[in-house]
Amino acid sequence: MVDQDMLSLLIGLKLRRSKDDIELLVTILWMIWNARNSWIFKGVKDSPQVTVSKDEAVLEAFRRTQLPAATHIGVQSSSKLKAWNPPQRGYFKVNVNAATNSEKQIAGLGAVIRDEVGNVIVAAVKVSKFYGYVFIAEAEAIEWGLQLAGNACIESLIVESDAQEVIKLVNNSRGCRSEIFWTISEVQRVLKSFSSVCVQYSHRSCNAIAYSLAKLALEKLEIIVWLGSYPPYLLYLFSSLR
Repeated sequence: MVDQDMLSLLIGLKLRRSKDDIELLVTILWMIWNARNSWIFKGVKDSPQVTVSKDEAVLEAFRRTQLPAATHIGVQSSSKLKAWNPPQRGYFKVNVNAATNSEKQIAGLGAVIRDEVGNVIVAAVKVSKFYGYVFIAEAEAIEWGLQLAGNACIESLIVESDAQEVIKLVNNSRGCRSEIFWTISEVQRVLKSFSSVCVQYSHRSCNAIAYSLAKLALEKLEIIVWLGSYPPYLLYLFSSLR
């Protein structure tokens, strides 16, 4: 067998295997690569079983970010649907949302960060405790979205959420309930770390991908897909498979 580099091998497989098979293979390779980096640079060692168990969740999160917004929401009149708009040049936009399960007392947080042409930079889901108020989970989603943007070294940011009341609290346009005071205060503190940032309301049809990811968090492990940190050959294959 002639020696091949990884890029040539994967491109060859792409010609012989289905799109779904290649996406799964790319995800597995990335999870192995990510686990290796965590062990070398952070001293965190996951068992092979844990690493493999995350593959399906990571792949599903990635696929959900590639779907049109209308596929993430129920049947609605087309006149009520609004299109997601990319941010202006030089900015990134993070859409966040929350889903809750009162029976299990958990909240799912979803966030997706996209650039000025709509490319997904980060897609992530996180499980949090549900404190009985949906608006608390929505505020936590905003806080978490800001943290993701900060970790991605983003300086100019637009944050969008369909939680209109929470947006008003963050922007100081109304008083703050005691149940959410500390979360809102933390959001406002983190906002100061960006050179340019605004938090604004987004119609739910424009925020559907974030909600879809939030619902995924209620079922799966916590995952963060940093598309910008994939090895070059994985980025190439993901782009060519869209």
